[in-house]
Amino acid sequence: MSGFAQRLNAHLDRTGYPSRIGERSTRLGKRYDISAKGAEKWIKGKGFPRPSTILEMAADFGTTPGELQYGDTVVGQQTARTADGVVGHVEGGNVLPGPLLGRTVPLIPLSKAGLPMSQYNPFQPGVALGEIPAADSCGPRTYAIRVDGNLMTQADGPSYPHGTLIYCDPDKRDAADIGSRVIATLDNPDETRVFRELDSDSGVRVLRALNAQAGVIREGFTVVAKVVGRYHPED
Repeated sequence: MSGFAQRLNAHLDRTGYPSRIGERSTRLGKRYDISAKGAEKWIKGKGFPRPSTILEMAADFGTTPGELQYGDTVVGQQTARTADGVVGHVEGGNVLPGPLLGRTVPLIPLSKAGLPMSQYNPFQPGVALGEIPAADSCGPRTYAIRVDGNLMTQADGPSYPHGTLIYCDPDKRDAADIGSRVIATLDNPDETRVFRELDSDSGVRVLRALNAQAGVIREGFTVVAKVVGRYHPED
């Protein structure tokens, strides 16, 4: 059973849902407007709710979207629904609320990054691979990419192991400076896309992988997006 399913079932136990899986699935499905079969997939860890449903669940269970999805626990912070139906964090304890994952961004293949909207528009329904929860502070054209491989891993400092979700903002590409992680296209016939760190060698901008065993790209590339955030799934 996935970490999400374990947390979901713990909340369902705590809030009085039936223990029998058929009855539990039926009641859960009715609450969140999904079939009993779909709800059973959530319970068994074989499916995952939409981001908007996660927000509703967090409010119902008195927890945060981050705790429900990823197991992130922040002392004194809860999620609540205000009188006008807006879901948000309630401040308490000795910490400030984290960013509310109140919106989503499209998950796209790395190979599509930087393409003109006329060729690939992930914001159109059914085009992207999926939708990923994101902070409200993300720019309007921010998209997410799932890291493939371990070229961007290191022992010290930020690391992006295989499976990490990175949030990329094309409108901040010109703000990328030395040390920024970026998405770039290579000037080759295939216009290969890569995820690298922007670095300098003798005053010339280069692309470097965090894994020291990987090579350096010294020329023939164009930065198409700046990486503005990351998340490494637990499961």
